[in-house]
Amino acid sequence: YDRCQIGVVTNIDPARHFGKYYIDTPEQVFNVLRTQIDVVLKGGIAVLNASDPLVVDMAKLSDGEVIFFGMAPEIPAIAEHLAQGGRAVFVRDGSVVLATGVEHVPLAQVALIPLTDGGKLGFQVENVLAAVGVAWASGLSPELIRAGIKTFEIGQAET
Repeated sequence: YDRCQIGVVTNIDPARHFGKYYIDTPEQVFNVLRTQIDVVLKGGIAVLNASDPLVVDMAKLSDGEVIFFGMAPEIPAIAEHLAQGGRAVFVRDGSVVLATGVEHVPLAQVALIPLTDGGKLGFQVENVLAAVGVAWASGLSPELIRAGIKTFEIGQAET
């Protein structure tokens, strides 16, 4: 495809890509993965992991808006983005939060989200944050996003 409404980059692990298709440096990995953000339309949104400095660097490549996600509002990219009135998804006081500037909307306690196994699976918490960012970018209401994360379980995908 040439362009998209929503582009997502969850993380960059350069070593995971080395040796494939002549990709041998972190810069080459960045250049491959950035293409997902390069194609975001002006009215679209890039959903980016605020905890990964290489992914944060992609924000300036998006023609559209950026929603950062991360495990805490104190992550520098999230704090700076919110200070500028941007949007972010993070965990605060054990809850997933949607934030725009100073306006914060708690969605659900992480411990009540089945995919996270009571909040014990950190990588799944981050996956939920990314998914919430995409749902929010898609225009879904907080109520619908809340219902989705509180009822989705891994086994549902297999049936």
